[in-house]
Amino acid sequence: MTDHPPLAAVVWPAGQKSLLLRILVEGGVLPRAVLRASAEGAGRLIVETESFPEAVVNRFEAAVAAGKAEDSAAGFYRFASVFFSRLADFRQAWAPAGGDETHLLVARGDLRAAPEIWMRRVLAFLDPSGVPAEEEVRALVQVADQVLKSEPPPDLTAFRHYEADRFAKLERVSLRRDVVQDVFRKFMGRDLDEHGILHFQALASVTRLGEALAKTPEFARRKQRWAASSAERTIIHLHVPKTAGTSLNAILSSNWPAGSILEAHTGDLEPLESLSQEERRKLRVIRGHLQYGLHTMLPQDVVYLCVLRRPGPRIFSFYRYVQRMTTHPLHDVVVQQNLGFGGFLSLAAGQRPDLRNEIDNGQMRRIAGHLTAGAIPRIETFQTAVQHLFAPNMIFGLTEHFSLFLAKLAEQNLLHLPFEMEQNVAPPGPDYASAVAGLTPEERAVHDDFCSWDEELYSMCKTFLFGPSTSED
Repeated sequence: MTDHPPLAAVVWPAGQKSLLLRILVEGGVLPRAVLRASAEGAGRLIVETESFPEAVVNRFEAAVAAGKAEDSAAGFYRFASVFFSRLADFRQAWAPAGGDETHLLVARGDLRAAPEIWMRRVLAFLDPSGVPAEEEVRALVQVADQVLKSEPPPDLTAFRHYEADRFAKLERVSLRRDVVQDVFRKFMGRDLDEHGILHFQALASVTRLGEALAKTPEFARRKQRWAASSAERTIIHLHVPKTAGTSLNAILSSNWPAGSILEAHTGDLEPLESLSQEERRKLRVIRGHLQYGLHTMLPQDVVYLCVLRRPGPRIFSFYRYVQRMTTHPLHDVVVQQNLGFGGFLSLAAGQRPDLRNEIDNGQMRRIAGHLTAGAIPRIETFQTAVQHLFAPNMIFGLTEHFSLFLAKLAEQNLLHLPFEMEQNVAPPGPDYASAVAGLTPEERAVHDDFCSWDEELYSMCKTFLFGPSTSED
């Protein structure tokens, strides 16, 4: 028999025993000596979850019996909406994204649907160095069939509040109730009615939720009410580095008198702080590497402008900018250490928090108003960035569609003069795809982590502007 490291299982909902562990023990694959009563001290961990509809029906029945839930269809679906947070908490605590070599994530519905696939998977999990023998797999599948038949799933269609379409949504629920309410409130300026919450919880991600809300007539009307007064407000350009922001600054300068334009940057707001309230009121444009929130220092209404770019190419462009600009604070470090793109990423991840602030999902955090990396949980920062981007006082565009963004500003009377210009354009050099292909696995992991939330934000904005089928330029 193969020697196995200590093994334990955690099961959701709590109080149940692992079907997979039972199969392994009854199939003679695992001696009881390697099992642990808790995850502590276990070398490998099985993370097993019951299907959400089955779990919520069982817990609802218990809550009704205890007088803690209203026994009605409306009461059940509200209970389900709230109860999902417990599954989300369990996944966050026990289930690394996609699993890893020490965690095997098992959904009971999948186990019942394809026991042979899962027997092969669990044997490989227990002994990654070998290939399970076919007779071992077949013998374990027979045991699995017997165990699964002895513990059949409940017939959900017999549940008194069963509705096929709503139970189909329960199968797909992936968003917490509070997250849906928060995003909806930020888009629409009001709370979501109870009957709509479960529908939005069944969307695949916060990005899909934002896309759905951004397409509603209610949101369009809310944007139009603010667009009508855009020309009367002070422009604040949140200049995200390497997104055509220098070109936008030049265009703004050609459209507004020099005396009405102020340049300031996060960390150096003295040019604005030194002005009186009356002097601030006369400003037409404030520009610079700013983060959201400057409107709180002004007595007048504002309109924020920002341009987003695909995060990977933006980070690479920033790296090349540091390489060639001798005045940049990091130029000497990059050149003297002969840092390639991967070394640049590793530098940001380890030794230079100032650099990390800019390239670790820096677009999201600048727009959220939380530029310091790690200061606020990323999901909260993402939700705040979404709120700000889709607020009525924000106009955003994409670097890859810069001319369309300028046309939108002209339509809203924020630009008047011709704007055929480009500034701060990088000279020809290595391309992004080649640079990424040359990264080590560790460097690629840093790259992907630094781009993950910005990619979500960019994709949401692109879909809002051009629809889901638009290809990249």
